[in-house]
Amino acid sequence: MDENTTPITPAAQPEVQPEVTPAAPDAEQAEWDEALKEAYPDAAAPAKKEEAGDDDNDDDADVNKPADPVDKPADDVNKPAEPAPEAKPADPRQVQREMTEEFETVKNDIKELFYKEIPSELKDADGDPITGVADVMKLIDPRTGESFTEEAASAWLALARQDLQETRGKVEEQATQIAKLNVQIKDEAVAVLEKYKDVFAAKPELQKRAWESYAKTLVMSPDGKVIFKAPVSVTEFYSTMLDPHAEVAAAKAEAADAKKKADDIQRRQNKGDRSDIFGSGKVENLDKDDKEWGDVTQEYLKSNGR
Repeated sequence: MDENTTPITPAAQPEVQPEVTPAAPDAEQAEWDEALKEAYPDAAAPAKKEEAGDDDNDDDADVNKPADPVDKPADDVNKPAEPAPEAKPADPRQVQREMTEEFETVKNDIKELFYKEIPSELKDADGDPITGVADVMKLIDPRTGESFTEEAASAWLALARQDLQETRGKVEEQATQIAKLNVQIKDEAVAVLEKYKDVFAAKPELQKRAWESYAKTLVMSPDGKVIFKAPVSVTEFYSTMLDPHAEVAAAKAEAADAKKKADDIQRRQNKGDRSDIFGSGKVENLDKDDKEWGDVTQEYLKSNGR
């Protein structure tokens, strides 16, 4: 071999691991069972797995199984239906908003009907707006017959603005009071109609006469659409006028109910006491249903030789 020749070393071969054959499942389980018996002789043997064909991942399958739909029909067809949910009470905030809107609508209508001539801003005789001292200085001072000086115009403008503000304030206050009165009377009228609905149903003409009588106590606009003053409340007036009628109606209703109950008791007694059917002297004091029942009973007794 040449001294300059590098010897070739064989490549390292990977270490071959001995092949391990896993124990058969039954043999391995048997070894575990034997070990457990030796360690815990009093313990029960572990349960055997299900026969072949069962899914070993039942637990996982249950976990991943989709939940039943909420609207799945009940298995019991005879189960009574769930009662319908009760209507939710009205939202107090919504009721308050509606009441406020109604009040503002009534107030604006009143202002439009009776106070539309009250200006919302200062204007001169030609209808041009007065927004500052310069506008006033173009006008004639009634005290001097000449144009306003700057000092006089400033004083006049301040006084005119104050008067306009006071006038508008009075209009707002009066319109508010009248609107409150009209809304209140409307609400009381609705309550009165509900309270005495049975009286009005029995005596329709009484409803008209009651309103005509109450209207005489009111101070109203010429067209009769707006109430300016109401010395007597609707509730008080109708209570005084209609309570006696309501008491009479209630007494009649109570008497009718008592009679109905008495008739029902008597009818049940007649069904229980059949001496008029079985006895020799039959008395025709039965109603139609009881008489038919009695005839059927007699036919049955005759057919059985009794």
